[in-house]
Amino acid sequence: MKIVKKVFKAALLIASIAGVLKLLCELCKIDGRAEKYNQKVKFTGKQFTYENEPFEKDSIAASFSGVEVNFEKATMQNKTALLDIFGRFSGIEVKVPDYWHVQMDGVQASSSIENNTIDNSENEEAPLLNIHYDLKFCGLEVANVEPDEVLEETVEEEPDKDMDEDEFDNLEEDLKIEVIEETYE
Repeated sequence: MKIVKKVFKAALLIASIAGVLKLLCELCKIDGRAEKYNQKVKFTGKQFTYENEPFEKDSIAASFSGVEVNFEKATMQNKTALLDIFGRFSGIEVKVPDYWHVQMDGVQASSSIENNTIDNSENEEAPLLNIHYDLKFCGLEVANVEPDEVLEETVEEEPDKDMDEDEFDNLEEDLKIEVIEETYE
């Protein structure tokens, strides 16, 4: 019985070492494939914002990471631009202006790909962003930039010191009604 336990422990140890070595080999393969990409993100989160220079093309590799690519204030050098994405075990979010047209193609395995942009394919004047992806175990979402919510400053008025309790309650009810009406409008 002791021999069986020793053999089992040795086999378990060998299998564990083999698994770790296989994982290291896979990570080396990922690093090798990601080498040709301009931007590399590994084991972290990063945001890329394009706004100062006209965008023509870029490439991003993400492994075990979260990446946000923001084109909110970007312009295109030509009417067409390219974004090349390589992802392994990552979440990638791309935000584009609502007047851009987005075309996506690539290969994926066990990944989720969503294009939630407005379809501007019939607008010949719309700038075209081509997204090419190579994904495994990733989530890729492309969406239009949501307009900034306009937050109004609220000025809280102090009730008159001479206001009685009933007047204060009525004022409080009026304020609640206004808030509810603004919420549902």
